[in-house]
Amino acid sequence: MKVYFPQATSHTEQLVPLSSQKQEIEKRLGRKLTGEETGLPLHIVKRDVTPLGYVVARRVRGDSGVIEVVLALELEGTLKDWKVQRLREPETTANFLRSKPFQQMFVGKNGKTEGLNFPLPQETPTEAQKSAQADRKSTRL
Repeated sequence: MKVYFPQATSHTEQLVPLSSQKQEIEKRLGRKLTGEETGLPLHIVKRDVTPLGYVVARRVRGDSGVIEVVLALELEGTLKDWKVQRLREPETTANFLRSKPFQQMFVGKNGKTEGLNFPLPQETPTEAQKSAQADRKSTRL
């Protein structure tokens, strides 16, 4: 919480059901939601009683297993920052996924931003392609 919102004093957790928006979400994602994706666990970060933003943890399937990412969102849903929390990818892939240039590609965007459909950078290592695509999709809230 303090990493992304230094002025925060507290947070609350809320599970946001996505069933009423299921068709729209599936259309944007281009696939069916999994059972785990039917509710979005949000950590609402506050300064006293004033909301500052949200922190969301997500899991996506990479090439070598699950990749856990933490997303910090502004109040309007724009990605403020994010990081890879845990992964079991080979070193080349892990280094690329944790690189500042790759992560900065998503900052300032949100799930409705057409810019999230951009191709991966040419310097994406071949062995990192699948996991980088999974990370790209995990930022689409």
